[in-house]
Amino acid sequence: MKTNNYAFNKSNRNFKLSKQGEHLLTDITYIFYGKERKLCYCSTIKESSTNEILVKEYSESLDVKFVLDTVIQLKNFIYQF
Repeated sequence: MKTNNYAFNKSNRNFKLSKQGEHLLTDITYIFYGKERKLCYCSTIKESSTNEILVKEYSESLDVKFVLDTVIQLKNFIYQF
């Protein structure tokens, strides 16, 4: 059973841009931990020109609230400046 979708890489991983804050990249990483190999998810938002991870959120479930919590963290991060 195939669970992941793949698409052609049109960007060729060329994410470097001259203007900071112009593009943000998102990712959800699957992390296995412990003796029982439990599954945890890490949602991150990265600034493309500096490669800085701006915010991250961990969850044991892959639900919409988990992803929205990451976006809310980003909003709070931006408004602190």
